[in-house]
Amino acid sequence: MNFRPQSIKLDKKRHVLVVDWNDGNSVEYSWDGLRNACPCAQCRDEHSSANVNTVDMVFTLNPVKSFNLDSVELAGNYALKLYWSDGHNSGIYGWEYLRTLNSPTNG
Repeated sequence: MNFRPQSIKLDKKRHVLVVDWNDGNSVEYSWDGLRNACPCAQCRDEHSSANVNTVDMVFTLNPVKSFNLDSVELAGNYALKLYWSDGHNSGIYGWEYLRTLNSPTNG
């Protein structure tokens, strides 16, 4: 199926992006999940290097990051471009990629 959104809503109060898809499904994507799944080259590199431990430790401490999603914009007819409060906006979330993300919120 060729997935396309019917509507896209940015719910700043609940920190979710709500996408109603053309197959009748409505999915709520958490902001943290979207940021962690950012497909840009910079974020992909950060995600892959974050899994490499140079020192054996009992546990690894990762700083808690908090991101606000300021706005959402269409990128042509094929994707969304997300604008984050820290200035990051290079990730383009294609419809197929967005639809397959396994990080929607429950509820």
